[in-house]
Amino acid sequence: MDSEQTPPRATRQPVTGRTRDFVLFADRAIWRLAVHWLFLVNLFWGLYVGLPFLAPVLMNAGLETPAKLIYLLYRPACHQRPERSYFLGGPQATYSIEELD
Repeated sequence: MDSEQTPPRATRQPVTGRTRDFVLFADRAIWRLAVHWLFLVNLFWGLYVGLPFLAPVLMNAGLETPAKLIYLLYRPACHQRPERSYFLGGPQATYSIEELD
C-alpha cells in the first residue's frame, strides 16, 4: 500500500475551556466518592435508622413541623400503630389495645 491510499490520521485537539473544567470536576468528584464511599453509605443508613428516633424527641420539644415531616416520610415503611409504640412526654410510655379503645 502506498501512502496515497491510507486515510489521513485523525489528530486530537487538546480539551480546553469549560469542557476541560467539567471533566476535571467530574474526575475529582468520582475520586472523592471512591475514596469516601463507606462514610457516605454509613451516613445514609445512620440517618435512615436515626430519624425515626428523632421524630418523637422533636415533637416533645415543640418542633412539630420537622417531626411531622419525618413521620410522613416513614409512613410507607413504618406501621405507626399506637399499641406498638412508645410515647415520649405523655402520661404513659405505652398503651395497650384495651386502653386505646
